[in-house]
Amino acid sequence: MAEAHNHHYIPQCYLREFAKKSGKRHQVFTINLGNGKIFTTSVRNVGAIRDFNKIEYDDIHPNMLEMKYAKIEDDIAVALQKISETRLFTSTKIRDPLLFLMTLLSIRHPNFRKKIDDFTTQFAQRMINLNLEHSRNQNTPDSIRSGEYTIAAPRIGKSLTRLRLLILFSSRCLLAIGCCW
Repeated sequence: MAEAHNHHYIPQCYLREFAKKSGKRHQVFTINLGNGKIFTTSVRNVGAIRDFNKIEYDDIHPNMLEMKYAKIEDDIAVALQKISETRLFTSTKIRDPLLFLMTLLSIRHPNFRKKIDDFTTQFAQRMINLNLEHSRNQNTPDSIRSGEYTIAAPRIGKSLTRLRLLILFSSRCLLAIGCCW
């Protein structure tokens, strides 16, 4: 099976509920809010970013998250189909996947991921700055005193998701900064 690269942050099963079926393809009416362009396109081309859920970390399959989402979206697709047919969502077999869909729509969005990325980066920056400020009067190597440092981080798509432990040595102390996301 080929690796998936077109990762949807809006599940295709959800988009299909708003689409017009044309043969095997599902088409949606689309407005590009950036330039105002109006067009019709396949649900495959909407709400997706290339390798958005790709994980770049040792010992983890790059598409692990995308594969997990696919399994979850199977249940969501069944629930959406039942709602479309019956117009009811009273059973937990329908309601729970629908609630899960609403959660996924908020946390999988690129804007949410950017907020997490920004928060993590700011947190690491502040921790490093606090520790650098504290060590300015200590006997520390020039690289620490001048604020030179590196944060190595695995990524999901283009977003920072986890910081590895950063260790700084000086003649008086071992300074470790870490944050797991």
